[in-house]
Amino acid sequence: MPHGQREKEEYSNAIIQERKKNAIVFNKFFERIGPTITNTNITTTTAATIANNPNPSNYTLTIEQLPLETSSITDITSVIQQGYTISPSERTLLESFLYNYTQSLLTCDKNVVQYLASPFEVFKEFKPFLSEELYDCPAHWMNNPVMGAALPAFELAAKASWLALQLPLNHENERLAKSLSCSAKYYTPPMLSAQVKSSQPSHVQRKLKESCYQGSIVARSAYLFLLKLLNPSLSEYDDEVQSVVKLVVEDVSKVSVHSQICVICTWPFSVFGAAVVDPEQRKFLIWRIEEFSRVWPMHCFETVANFLKEIWGTQECPGVGWNALLDRQCLKHLFV
Repeated sequence: MPHGQREKEEYSNAIIQERKKNAIVFNKFFERIGPTITNTNITTTTAATIANNPNPSNYTLTIEQLPLETSSITDITSVIQQGYTISPSERTLLESFLYNYTQSLLTCDKNVVQYLASPFEVFKEFKPFLSEELYDCPAHWMNNPVMGAALPAFELAAKASWLALQLPLNHENERLAKSLSCSAKYYTPPMLSAQVKSSQPSHVQRKLKESCYQGSIVARSAYLFLLKLLNPSLSEYDDEVQSVVKLVVEDVSKVSVHSQICVICTWPFSVFGAAVVDPEQRKFLIWRIEEFSRVWPMHCFETVANFLKEIWGTQECPGVGWNALLDRQCLKHLFV
């Protein structure tokens, strides 16, 4: 067997084994809370199917396959009230779900909205699980294995993406968008305490700071998105928009290409990147995305870069710009 083919098969087998392991943990979690949640078998069966299928395209559910009657997420509240303690593996899976749920809301079709729980419900109900500090860490957000310090910012991102699916906004959704816009605008990332600065080595402090930068990047991107939702005719050349873009670009420049948070940068890159108009900033952003892709080989980086190039267009033939954020046809081919 050729060396390259053997490596490919070994990699494929490793992926399958990892999915099986995750599915087992996921199933055990639902078995433990199963008595209070209905239709658990749908979730566990789906998890097992995914674990054994090396081709992601083969387990994408169509609208027709989605269960019309699923368990209410509010049922989980009773589990929390019973004193349920989440394990580190379960915490990782739940946070991973919330991250991917947030990503999906940006690009999903409006037709699936009726089958999805609102992030206003989802994050509220899962918050008790996510607020537990599993370990005694120098910084409390180190207990967030996927989103780190950016977890609250991704909640803003999920809600902004959800409201985009409700366009045109009615009075209630407009009120929610304004409230979220205020929260995103004045979002303050956590700071390293004096104790952390004096006790932790420089490389640990750098990683913690980068997680904080990520929080700002996501929150400011969500703010830009909400500005567009509240004023669809707003131009990306608006002074306030460009002042926020400049701040995000500065934060991106502070993140090392070797930082693990790069792998959760695709949502903000797609959103704030759509509003970038300065040629040098555009060149810088594409360069950073390509650098991230070299260090962290993920196809989503390539699709984000292609998405931005297409909506930016050229000087001779300008693209749709950040109007793409309101165009489901533009977004549906984006993989974040």
